[in-house]
Amino acid sequence: MVQTLYNSHFLSNLSVYSVQAIVISTEVAHNLGLSQLNATLFNAAVRIAECLGIHKIQDQSTKPAQNKDEWDEKVEREVGKRVWCQMIIQDHFAIPFTDTYSISPMHFSTGPPMNADDYDLTDMPITSPTISTYIRVLVNLAELMPGLVDGLGPMKSRKPIREQYEHILHIDQKMRGIVKNIPPFLLRVDKTKEAQIPWLAIARRSLAITAAEKIIMIHRPFLFRSFNDQTYIYSRRTCVAAAMTILREHEVIIREGDISIWTHTAFAITAAVIMCFEVNATAETQVAIAQTHKDAIVAARTRLADRTNDVLAQRGVALIDAIFTADITSEGLGNKIIDFGQILAKFSTFTRMNLGPDTPDPSVSRFSNADPQDVIGAHFNEMQPAWDTAEDIDFDAWFNGTFHTLHDPLQF
Repeated sequence: MVQTLYNSHFLSNLSVYSVQAIVISTEVAHNLGLSQLNATLFNAAVRIAECLGIHKIQDQSTKPAQNKDEWDEKVEREVGKRVWCQMIIQDHFAIPFTDTYSISPMHFSTGPPMNADDYDLTDMPITSPTISTYIRVLVNLAELMPGLVDGLGPMKSRKPIREQYEHILHIDQKMRGIVKNIPPFLLRVDKTKEAQIPWLAIARRSLAITAAEKIIMIHRPFLFRSFNDQTYIYSRRTCVAAAMTILREHEVIIREGDISIWTHTAFAITAAVIMCFEVNATAETQVAIAQTHKDAIVAARTRLADRTNDVLAQRGVALIDAIFTADITSEGLGNKIIDFGQILAKFSTFTRMNLGPDTPDPSVSRFSNADPQDVIGAHFNEMQPAWDTAEDIDFDAWFNGTFHTLHDPLQF
């Protein structure tokens, strides 16, 4: 694809096809170990799309086209909206690694694509499943992310910790509001609809994984603190529940032989890492709960290891192994210290073992850019586990518990 783009001088001969190619390449680039190439191409695609005016597509009548010219114009407009929608979804992927995004919500006016199928492009109610329904839900979740970053304050002068956490809880509330409005057939099993729509089951499971990961992304700035400070116990409980949801849905997808997309691998790694830290922070008296979490991690590691041609999965295996084999020392009163420097060193070694000696040495900044006090020598107190029974990791329980019945966010 890259060779074709350069042969076509895509940086000067601007075309929507170049944008489409780059956006589609995201589906495989990470699994091939080409994340950085994909990221730089994506930002080029953003500028190309803006030069082509794809960010300023005006909504037109949703009435059926009366002739071929009207149909062609409708198709062209809808293609542009779908491409821009996908770019908004992908733009926030870099936030955990760079704390930045490229598409400002204030700098585009293109609306979401119609909830329509290709054969007639008839706009349907959101309660009617079409091939655009899933993407429309994803873009609603993605649109929270720029506000999440901006609300923490400028990178060179972050807001006080208290204000940052208030902002995190506010975004958490907005996330719950979005989830409440997701069509029910994308949230819970509907055998009748799934028998009629072949892609519905995998879309529902993928959405569970994606929504859970977005919750983790929202609370990420306070995730390490939450294992040490009771003030942020809400973040710890929420992220652990979301992580277990990801691992559960990932297991079902693999067991049933469903199609696997790159986010399944990426977010399963995120979930497994969070559970590693949860195990380390669980009180020694909670043996059964810790073992349940360890079993989930080991199962996830096995699933990832089986993806022998997936570079992303193999790096995930190396990271899990590095965390599990790192030295953990106690510092009185049950406090634990994890040597993150050792984790990163082991990760580099295990990655080379898994992928071969020619694998580029992964930089520290690609895997953690939290403040030093959050990472190096982080302390983890032993605290009570978030859930008491295995049933609570069920998706419905996670959905209801996380978005409906949890206690109100901490008041200051």
